Amino acid sequence: SLRRNLKVVTSSPEDSALIKTTCKHLLTILDGTRRPWLLDFLDGGFLFSKLVTVFCEDFSQDFGDCALYRLYKELLVKVIREAFRKKNTVSKIAPLVDEFKDTISTGGMLKQKPFSTAAIILFDHLVMEVSKKVLQEDTKRYIQKCASSLSEAFSLHLGHLLEDVTLPIEGRSQAFETGALLVKYATAASRLPSEETDEEYRRKVVSGALSMACRDVMESKNSSTLSREALSFLSVAFKHKRNLTAFPGVSIPDVWMGTNFAFTMAAKQTSKSTLLTLRNCLADDEVTFLQEIFKCCSSDEIKDILEKLLTLMLSDQIPSPA
Repeated sequence: SLRRNLKVVTSSPEDSALIKTTCKHLLTILDGTRRPWLLDFLDGGFLFSKLVTVFCEDFSQDFGDCALYRLYKELLVKVIREAFRKKNTVSKIAPLVDEFKDTISTGGMLKQKPFSTAAIILFDHLVMEVSKKVLQEDTKRYIQKCASSLSEAFSLHLGHLLEDVTLPIEGRSQAFETGALLVKYATAASRLPSEETDEEYRRKVVSGALSMACRDVMESKNSSTLSREALSFLSVAFKHKRNLTAFPGVSIPDVWMGTNFAFTMAAKQTSKSTLLTLRNCLADDEVTFLQEIFKCCSSDEIKDILEKLLTLMLSDQIPSPA
C-alpha cells in the first residue's frame, strides 16, 4: 500500500532520484480522476506529516536541487488542497495543525527548509480558506480553528525572529513571508475573532516586520539586494493598510521612489552598453510591484510621487520613448 511504501522510503537510504520518482507517482495519483476518494482511505494529515519527516530527515541537504524542491512543494500543495475538500478529510488535518503549532512556536524546526516550506504552505492554504466570505458549514469549524491556531504560532515565531538583531537574509525573508500571511489573516472575512492580547501581539510583530522591510527597501542601492519576499510583504500590507491598526509611520511615496531608484540603478549596472529607455528600464515584475503600490496611495500620496517623479525626469538623462 501507499502507506507501507512511504515507510519503506523513510527507513531506506534512497537517493534523490528515487524520492523524485516517488513524488511524481504521488502527483500522478493526486491528479487522477479518482483523487477525490484517495484521502477517504489515506489520512491526509499522516501523508503530509510523513512527507515532511522524510525530507527533513533524509533529503534536507538535497534542497539545493530546484527540481526536487518544486516537486516537494507541488506535492504538499495538492495533498492539502484535496484534504480540505470534505469534512471527513478536513477533520484529519487538525492533529497535524496541533503538531505544527507546537513546533512553530519554538522556532527550531523552521530552520529546516522542508519544515518551514510545509508550515508556510499549510498556513497559506488556511488563510486562503478563511478569506472566503462564506465557508461550508460542515468544514467551517475545523478550518477556522486550525487557521487561528497557526496564526498564534506564526505570530510568536515572527516575534522570535524580530528579536534577533543579526537576523540573516534567510531569516529576514521568512519574517517577511510570515508577516504577509499574518496581514492576510488579520483581514480575512471568515476568521475567528482572537483574544485582544493575541490581536495586540500580532499587530506589534507585523508592524515590526513591516518597518524592517521598509528599511531594507530604502537602504538598498539596487534591486539585486532587494528581497522579493520584502516587496511582496509591502505590497500586501499597503493593500490592506486601511484595515490594519497600529500601522507604522511609513511613507508610501518614499518607499515607491526608493524601490523605483533601486530597480533603475540595477538596470543601469547590468545594461551599461545598452541605451535605457522608459520601455526597457524595468522588468515586468518590477513594473507590476510599482503599479500595485501606486494603487494603494491616497490622492495626496499620488501627488507627492508625481511631484518627485517630475523633478527626477527634469534632471534625468534617460531618453523618453520615440
